[in-house]
Amino acid sequence: MAAKGIDHYYLKRDKTNQWLLSVHVEDLMLDVFTSHSGAHIYSGNYLESSSDLKADFLQENGGICFETHHIPNSINFDVPHAPILKANEVSRSLTCYKFHRRNT
Repeated sequence: MAAKGIDHYYLKRDKTNQWLLSVHVEDLMLDVFTSHSGAHIYSGNYLESSSDLKADFLQENGGICFETHHIPNSINFDVPHAPILKANEVSRSLTCYKFHRRNT
């Protein structure tokens, strides 16, 4: 079955930089920064509208999600930083979502 929208993992181009992507809708812009390798990005592929909620955005592809994390299945590939967390170890990551007006 097709995903009916976006449903993929995206790698950052520059692994030394924390910037992942910028998205804009009309004059509003969202920048996403993360210390992870990339993000699984998906739209609201299976959202359904409901007359009870009165929310116009609750429709198919009416939303988008950015899940920043390690490369999927990277434990089975030769990557420099496999996501192995041993007992009593601490893992930290940072993801920032910055909203601002787009310069026109």
